[in-house]
Amino acid sequence: MLFSCGEAVPHTKAAANRTQQVCSKPFRALFDKNGELLQTVLLASGCGSDVGYHCKEVVVYDGKNQFITTKREKQYEIDQTGNPNKKVAFESNSRIRFTVNEQQISIDTLQHAKNEN
Repeated sequence: MLFSCGEAVPHTKAAANRTQQVCSKPFRALFDKNGELLQTVLLASGCGSDVGYHCKEVVVYDGKNQFITTKREKQYEIDQTGNPNKKVAFESNSRIRFTVNEQQISIDTLQHAKNEN
């Protein structure tokens, strides 16, 4: 695994205020034979934090020329006291492939599913 920001699951407003994701965002740069920059690509956008928000983003390198980024997000409904309940209001799952070639980094969406309840 190249990059993982972990999971942010604050259960109360106070916990959300204390929760901070501290991680750097991974970039991939491609240079030509003369050392000139051809392209840079952000491999992961990271996760935020909020009450009832659950997110995990992972970047994996296959050891050859591909990176796969997987991101799963859920936002739970908030009750009258400001705490999340078990009902999911929003859910998103995505997988993106970054392939490094000699002249460019190509980006392909392998999966993107979004559900809003």
